[in-house]
Amino acid sequence: MAHSVSSPDASRPATRGRTHDSAWWEIPNFGSLVIWWVVVMGYYLVFTSISGRYHGRVIDPEMLTQGWYAILISGVIGAFYAKRFRPLWFLISVVLAALILLVMLLGLGSLKDLMNS
Repeated sequence: MAHSVSSPDASRPATRGRTHDSAWWEIPNFGSLVIWWVVVMGYYLVFTSISGRYHGRVIDPEMLTQGWYAILISGVIGAFYAKRFRPLWFLISVVLAALILLVMLLGLGSLKDLMNS
């Protein structure tokens, strides 16, 4: 009686070549998208700080309104990463980019306070 050796792939169903239909909220490279948001907001904040335009309070509402183009760019990047519901991901990206900018402003304001005291 001959025993056959089964390969580890023999027990899996034959689903090779099929794509997995992911849910709308799943983005394959979500970590990369978050990194893009942080990079875009960081560049905006750094260049604004270097140029001397940031001298306001800890949270400066003008920074959020003047940074509309950086927030818009983050929204466009978020829409490009999504495979479905791109307008929704554009809005999600805009909101999260604004929140990331707000957190960065808080950090920069805290750092300025620590350096001045």
